Amino acid sequence: AAETLQLVERTAPVMVYGTLVIFCSAGFVNLNSYLMQKGMFPFAVPLVMLQASFTTCMCAMLLIFRPKLFPSLTDPEHKVYLDSKFLLRRIAPVAVFFTAQLALSNVAYNYASVAFLQMIKESNLVTVYVMSVILGFEILKFRQVSLILTLVLATLATIKGELQFEVMGLGLQGACCLCECTKLVVQGLLLSGSGKKLDALSYVLLISPLCLFFLLVLVAVHVTFVPLPMVELPQWSDVMNCKYLIAINVMTAFVLNLAIAFFFKHSSAMAFLLVGVAKDALIVLACALIFEESIGSLQAVAFAMQLLLVFVWSMMKSFPEVFDL
Repeated sequence: AAETLQLVERTAPVMVYGTLVIFCSAGFVNLNSYLMQKGMFPFAVPLVMLQASFTTCMCAMLLIFRPKLFPSLTDPEHKVYLDSKFLLRRIAPVAVFFTAQLALSNVAYNYASVAFLQMIKESNLVTVYVMSVILGFEILKFRQVSLILTLVLATLATIKGELQFEVMGLGLQGACCLCECTKLVVQGLLLSGSGKKLDALSYVLLISPLCLFFLLVLVAVHVTFVPLPMVELPQWSDVMNCKYLIAINVMTAFVLNLAIAFFFKHSSAMAFLLVGVAKDALIVLACALIFEESIGSLQAVAFAMQLLLVFVWSMMKSFPEVFDL
């Protein structure tokens, strides 16, 4: 009975926070897509600014009232020394690519379905692997290359099977994925070797205000120097017309970051990868069943293949001694 109770105590938080991550991610993606529709709140950069502002404020409040949630900033044993050099050389480059990723992702919703964009995103594994090989983080192995090439073919099949294909949607999502992959590689390059690592919430607290700062600079350039189509600004009436949906959206963004932080605290990177596969499947399933987005049979098969390949890749990276036999 005692062992069963201990097992429940260990697994219950993982199940709760894992489920929260999956449903918050799916809800956040679909809500972003809905808000970006014409007649709603189709302002990509301002939407990201609102999300970053709310997340920054809420994380700052948590830091004041629950400092133990930020061990990298408050715990002497895990504290990371922060100075201008660390912020400018290690955090700022990551924030630049993260900002671009979020903005491009929102714009892409105007040109393609959520399901299609999610399928393209599954190819991130390919880009990260190629970048990692070029930078020397990974070495070429036959099994890994074979899996990567198969994933490329599966991704091409999802593009071929898209019933409402638009080049602009593919281009924007491709740029978004490139920014996301560059962010991941730069993050690994700049943050992994810095001794003590930032915990998830401390990372969010440092990244969010920098994202907001870069977006404010972009808006300033748009207003003062060169009008940028992607930086279209809303009227106050646009904000008020969608105020409740925007409020739900920014709160979902914060809760998602919080859920991810607590999930990491109670589980492992491998568990997070598996949750990511489940999340991707749920997003596409919701698009097909709830939002009635058209998904071709070729796309469905190719996407299932993508998920399987990502899962196999996760297992290969987590248990290399088994797959290297």
